[in-house]
Amino acid sequence: MMHSSAISLNGDGILIKGPSGSGKTDLALRLIESGGKLISDDQVIIKRKAKKLFLSSPEGLNGLMQLPGIGIVKVDHVQNIPLELVVKLQPYNVLEPFPINNQEFIEDFSIPSLNLYSFAISATAKIKIALDVQRNKIRLIE
Repeated sequence: MMHSSAISLNGDGILIKGPSGSGKTDLALRLIESGGKLISDDQVIIKRKAKKLFLSSPEGLNGLMQLPGIGIVKVDHVQNIPLELVVKLQPYNVLEPFPINNQEFIEDFSIPSLNLYSFAISATAKIKIALDVQRNKIRLIE
């Protein structure tokens, strides 16, 4: 179990990591609004199956999101989604301008990662672009 949030976007599991108050739930909500599905908010179960890691929510949290200023709401959710991208939330002033091939290691698996400032308007677009780069739909200029 990991203190983070997770979203499925077109079947790709996105793990959102960051300290309390960094915007994990806010970013997850914006990804849902742009077509994603909730996997889990606040706590994520990561399970190894064969040669992949899969994301799910703890049973008592299925479909629940705690939205500051509103309360706890129930939303559509999915389970057992393959982990394809780790988003690490960071303050804007420490982001690298040209991060190439960042990786996060979870249970001996190397997962592509992206450092983001969660409150940037472009955060959801950058996540979609990062997934397209992984699928070779977009090529980075190195």
